[in-house]
Amino acid sequence: MHQPELYKFYDRSEAIAFFGSEQEARILCDGQWLIWPDIAVCLTDFGDPPSKSHLDRASTFWWVADKSYNFNYDRHSTVAPAEVAGRTGRDAIKLFVRPVESVKYIFLGSLRPSFHQRAAGIGNCFGAAQFDLSPAIPSHLWQNIGGLKAGNFDHIRVDEALDRLRTQTTTQDRLRILQRLVEYWHGPIGFKDGFTEDELREFKMPESLRWWYRWAGRRSEILGGWNIFLRPKAGRDQLRIMNDKLVFYLQSNAHWATEPYGDDPPIFFQPDPSAPWEPEPHTLSEHLILACLLEGTLRHCAYGASHIQLDETSLDQITASVRPVEIPPLRWPAAGGHAHFFAKNGAFLVSANRPPSRKRITHQVWVGARTEMPLQFLKPFLDRRWADASL
Repeated sequence: MHQPELYKFYDRSEAIAFFGSEQEARILCDGQWLIWPDIAVCLTDFGDPPSKSHLDRASTFWWVADKSYNFNYDRHSTVAPAEVAGRTGRDAIKLFVRPVESVKYIFLGSLRPSFHQRAAGIGNCFGAAQFDLSPAIPSHLWQNIGGLKAGNFDHIRVDEALDRLRTQTTTQDRLRILQRLVEYWHGPIGFKDGFTEDELREFKMPESLRWWYRWAGRRSEILGGWNIFLRPKAGRDQLRIMNDKLVFYLQSNAHWATEPYGDDPPIFFQPDPSAPWEPEPHTLSEHLILACLLEGTLRHCAYGASHIQLDETSLDQITASVRPVEIPPLRWPAAGGHAHFFAKNGAFLVSANRPPSRKRITHQVWVGARTEMPLQFLKPFLDRRWADASL
């Protein structure tokens, strides 16, 4: 049987004909899934999340249900057909997507069965199923069919901004560095992305934090997501005063706080609510830069890989291709250590040292980039112990 050509466009009948007769297939979800005994095919519209099927990483595809589908299964109901989900899912699943304003479908490759679904109502959709895509989509193609996240690709200006940290900097210098990082990952910040002065008036806070909330404070995904960045807004994630400190950043039960006054005050850390505050070697503006780098590397890089237990020698070899960010490391309560940050030529790396095991120090490592090209240096180090690899 002939196979479709990767990244070539086909009309619906052409795509189906590669795998069998449409009359012999089980057709589900208004024709978006076709199931044969040994293979499944997805033909779906491609667009912007959360309402359309999309990619959130170069090797991660989300199929989004456009309405509630009843599969009439005896077992617990699923978002996607049982034939493409879980351990009983088809080993062979082929993906064709139709970009906006296209009448044809482009063949993107093969999917592994879905082991992660989102229930209806989350993200304003009728449910979604996550699939691993192979091979990872090239960035130029992703841009052409739509969906590669906003931002710019000026790696040189980001490196120049971070290199300023190697010299004496003012608060304003550091906030400009933060601006450069934010615009690199997220594109231009609009006037609606910040809180108004009236909304901030009742909160006591230092000037660096006030500047952030005025500029981009409504964009919670920029400094929060992996960790929680609190905001001047009623609710569970609201800024709070604890023992005379302004708490603004959380990881599990751990808190980071600063003084509720001043220009760019120091940071304090509390491993749990019953512990005393411990001084950190950062100013507030430095902490904001690290929070942006953390979220950017772990959550906003379309290409990358991760390792949960990398040895010291391998880490040293990998970080030889990037440069350390000259800010003291950030506490990493989840691993009982500190997170170190590196960046160069569009590649970003975060390493969190773990407590020694049998006198052996290991590191949890995330490497990311907005396109695949900055990460080619990582290929010689990849093996089966690396996860989420999309280069």
